[in-house]
Amino acid sequence: TTLDHKPLKMLSGSCYLPHPAKVATGGEDAHFICADEQVIGVADGVGGWANVGVDAGLFARELMQLQSKQFMQLQSYS
Repeated sequence: TTLDHKPLKMLSGSCYLPHPAKVATGGEDAHFICADEQVIGVADGVGGWANVGVDAGLFARELMQLQSKQFMQLQSYS
């Protein structure tokens, strides 16, 4: 079958279930969802970074926050 040129729509949702040992820090993953623009971003933390002093969860959350802001800025220019 074909879509007969019907517009597509993205429906999304999320749920965080961090490892029990990482609940206190919020886990190591982050995401953003821009429903109106139909865009999602996902950052899966790299737990091994803890061995070199990097907070993988903080990095993932900051990365997604910056990506979300950047995307919204780009949308305001178009």
